[in-house]
Amino acid sequence: MADNEQIPANWVTPCHGWRHSCYAVTNTGSIGTANLALNKTTSILRVPKGFQPTDIRIDLTDMDSDTALVVTVGDAGYGVASDPLYQAADYDRLVTVNTTGQTGGSITALASTGFLYKYPAETDIILTVTTAAGTPVAGTFKAALFGKIE
Repeated sequence: MADNEQIPANWVTPCHGWRHSCYAVTNTGSIGTANLALNKTTSILRVPKGFQPTDIRIDLTDMDSDTALVVTVGDAGYGVASDPLYQAADYDRLVTVNTTGQTGGSITALASTGFLYKYPAETDIILTVTTAAGTPVAGTFKAALFGKIE
C-alpha cells in the first residue's frame, strides 16, 4: 500500500474509437510535503486485470522550490510468490527517472518496459520519490494511462 492513497471510485473509462478497444484510466489528486521525502509513494491510478498500457500523461505542479525532486512511476506488484498471478513490484515500469516535479509540467514518455505490459490482476500505479525534494511544496497531479484490456 502506498504512503498516500489517491485512488477514486470510478477509474476506467472506455475511449470512443475503432471497436472501443482503447481505455483511459484517469485520476487527479494531491501530494503533500510529507510525501515528497525519499522513497515515499503515492497511489495515483489503479488498472484492471489484463490492462496493457500504450500511452501516458501525468501533469505535476511545481513540488520543489529547489531542484532536487526526482520521481518514477510503476506498480506496487500483486500477491505473494506462491500466487499464480504473482507480480513483483516494479516502481519504474512506466516512467523511469523524471524531474518534472521540480518545476511543474507533463510526463509523456512511457518506458519501453511498460509498453503493452499485461497486468495479471488489478494493480495500483505508484509514483515514487527517488530523490527527495530539496524544499518540498505541496502539489497536485493529473494522471491518465491509456491502453487496452485483454
